[in-house]
Amino acid sequence: MMRSVGFALVLAGLCLSAGFGARLGEQDRLAVESGLQAQTLDAAQVALQTPEGLGELQKAELERVVDAMPPAQVDTPIASQRMSDWIDVAGPMFSLGILLMIAGALLARRGAGRASGEQAHGALGFVQTCTRLREEIDAMVQAVGEGGDATALRAQLDTIQAELIDPLVEERASLIERHGLGTFAEYFGTFSGAERQLHRAWSALADGYADVALESLRSGEVLLRKAGDAFERAEAAPR
Repeated sequence: MMRSVGFALVLAGLCLSAGFGARLGEQDRLAVESGLQAQTLDAAQVALQTPEGLGELQKAELERVVDAMPPAQVDTPIASQRMSDWIDVAGPMFSLGILLMIAGALLARRGAGRASGEQAHGALGFVQTCTRLREEIDAMVQAVGEGGDATALRAQLDTIQAELIDPLVEERASLIERHGLGTFAEYFGTFSGAERQLHRAWSALADGYADVALESLRSGEVLLRKAGDAFERAEAAPR
């Protein structure tokens, strides 16, 4: 979002500065008008000197134009006067355009840096989450095997979901941007499979099937290992 706003400001500033940068100062404008007037007068005088093909009405109109048009005074302003006139006419809006481009560039750069930081944080979060989950599952396998309290184990699974799994799921957009949708699906699909095994273990504990819960926890641990390996391959692949 920040990058998009920055690019929009750069584009607006570019259009503004380009448009007003091409404006003529007052003296330049008068010089151009005087030059055009001189060209028109010269063309009319040449046409009167060679009247062949001109009708009486056309000749009369040209004579009227020549008589009514005063002699053109083409005075080229000096450089300092031209600059001063241009600043009066276009300077403020041109400066505003430059400021918009600078602000937009800084905003876009900050947005790019934030996006890179989010991607790096997402990558680090995936590795740490998989490691923590495997540690938690190992401890739960031991607790289930020893006949631990099912209610406490379900509460532990709820905590794992809220503190480890849900935050990583919220960062999936940065992982997609980092690796692309296809590669992301390879490792995150496996991770989601591990999450489903933890849900199955929770249900088994609620129903009193400790053996099913134990099997689900072990299956989840295997899937987490596979997800971590797939993620490492994604990180090693050239981008």
